[in-house]
Amino acid sequence: MTTLRLILGDQLNPEHSWFAAPDDAVLYVLMEIRQETDYVLHHAQKIIAIFAAMRDFARQLRLAGHRVHYLAIDDPANRQSLAANLDALIADYSADAFDQELWAPCFPPPMQGDFLDYFLPEELAGFAGGKMPRLKVMEPADIDQVVSQFGAAAGRAKAAGFDAIEIHGGHGYLLSSFISPKTNTRTDEYGGSLENRAKVVLEIFRRVKAAVGEDAAQTARALGDQHAPVGKEG
Repeated sequence: MTTLRLILGDQLNPEHSWFAAPDDAVLYVLMEIRQETDYVLHHAQKIIAIFAAMRDFARQLRLAGHRVHYLAIDDPANRQSLAANLDALIADYSADAFDQELWAPCFPPPMQGDFLDYFLPEELAGFAGGKMPRLKVMEPADIDQVVSQFGAAAGRAKAAGFDAIEIHGGHGYLLSSFISPKTNTRTDEYGGSLENRAKVVLEIFRRVKAAVGEDAAQTARALGDQHAPVGKEG
């Protein structure tokens, strides 16, 4: 999995904790776009200076061993829009493009119900040419990594000024897949009883609490369907 980190022209701080050590899983993104230059024509000299500083900053990052994606103003791949460039970049680094595995507690049962009936024909057309993702049944080391990532993310949120953290345990995402007996048929310490199926969520809560302290509120999002004896159908 690749984490994309956008650096704007007023964020060129080499002392930021992001740049403490190179990380092959992180790609730093900087871009020069006409969306900005055309908006401030009377500040052309300022824009030129900012672009020069951005290019030098990107060079320093590369010399330090960081991965950098830089879009110059005249790059043919530059769509001249922050949103459009990010959309293209995210598509380039999607699981579909790089064939990365999706983590799951176990292989899910065959899909049932009328899920596809709720899509419009033009929406279904968007799936054309796509491929089914490859699943990886998570091992204990993978679960430990996810718990650590939740804790690290909570720490960043606290540092950014947030005073509450919500753990997303619903809507069929990873944590709800662990909680539901319909999608979790593991036979180890993370499967079977409700206590075991909820173990990863409780471990995340403890890790988040350690990261943010007692003065930050913690909440959880869950689905009412999880109260059904066999979990959510479909």
